Amino acid sequence: MSKMFGELRDALNEVCLTENVCKKCMGDKCLVGYSKIANSESLQYAPPHIPGASKLRPVSDMRGGYDEDNVLHVIAKTLIYCKSCKDNHTEDCVLAVIRNNMEIIAFGEEVEYKGNPLAYLVDVGVQDESKGSALAEIYNQEKLIDRD
Repeated sequence: MSKMFGELRDALNEVCLTENVCKKCMGDKCLVGYSKIANSESLQYAPPHIPGASKLRPVSDMRGGYDEDNVLHVIAKTLIYCKSCKDNHTEDCVLAVIRNNMEIIAFGEEVEYKGNPLAYLVDVGVQDESKGSALAEIYNQEKLIDRD
């Protein structure tokens, strides 16, 4: 599990615009900052669900300027670590919170997650064919990485 948090932390750091662009870290007022905080705080929860986390997201943060590939990499990593929980899926799972934040950056809105990564990839492809293809390719590359 700690490997997951480390990979997500590193991927989110790649998305972060840093203080060089933002002038000051906005922390939980920023979609990336909130994702980074949720990722680190969820280390204390098993499974990694933070009660109320989905309701506290800064959905009005639409600053833009993010590298699309890096954002899609974070989404792909959340899909890799998602265990296809279907009926047990909650929006307060750290993976859902991070994925939803990255969706807002990438697509301008959340994409419904039906509890299955492959169904999600199909839905994203229908919504935006170009980004859906790129995400599917990144996801398939991520699946090949040994995570033991």
